[in-house]
Amino acid sequence: MKALWIFLILWIGASTLKAQNFRKLNREGVSSYKDSLFEDAELSFRKAREIDSVSLEANYNIANTLYKQERFEEASDIFQELANSANQKDRQADIFHNLGNSLLKKQQLEQSIEAYKNALRIRPEDEETRYNLAYAQAKLQQQQQQQQQNKDNQKENQDQNKDQQQDKQENRDQQQQEQKQQQEQQQPEQSPEQKESEAMKSLSKEDMQRLLQAIQQQERMVQQKLEKEKAKAAKIKTEKDW
Repeated sequence: MKALWIFLILWIGASTLKAQNFRKLNREGVSSYKDSLFEDAELSFRKAREIDSVSLEANYNIANTLYKQERFEEASDIFQELANSANQKDRQADIFHNLGNSLLKKQQLEQSIEAYKNALRIRPEDEETRYNLAYAQAKLQQQQQQQQQNKDNQKENQDQNKDQQQDKQENRDQQQQEQKQQQEQQQPEQSPEQKESEAMKSLSKEDMQRLLQAIQQQERMVQQKLEKEKAKAAKIKTEKDW
């Protein structure tokens, strides 16, 4: 029975000592934070968290020191974890508010707006959160307008480039047409034989065959006519001799 009492006394004493050390480190961190010694403050808060790893206070203070050091990615990660686990309404509202600030610094505007809205759902009278929400919404609207303006400018530039390319192509076509006309004007007049030869080149094989047959037929007719004339001349001469 005595041994049990000794154990309880030692356990209570150790717990009391841990609590005292935690509070001491937390006070040191707060003091450094107020003096803008954020790295020192972070170190003290992290030592306090080693004593109590699940302490909402220690983790919240660490996230705030990270934010002050512009380590917004790390800060937002911790705030997000705390927002999902905090039970006290006021503390949860503060966590969502600071989460919104961290996301805003990261230019994650839509996420920061949602964080501010969550804070206002818990504490709707918070004017600072309401102001930050309005600022984030205005910044998002400005960003969207700028993006739309960039798209419009890009489309306008593309249209201008397209028109310029079309004008260049039309100029090239016109130049080629003018060069072709100049070359045709500079070429010497073709002789009848050359023209006939060029015409022959344009005939198909069937056209050539028909033309050849026509020439042969014409030659036969001429030959027959000559033979008839010869025969007639011979007959007349015979009659004259007689």
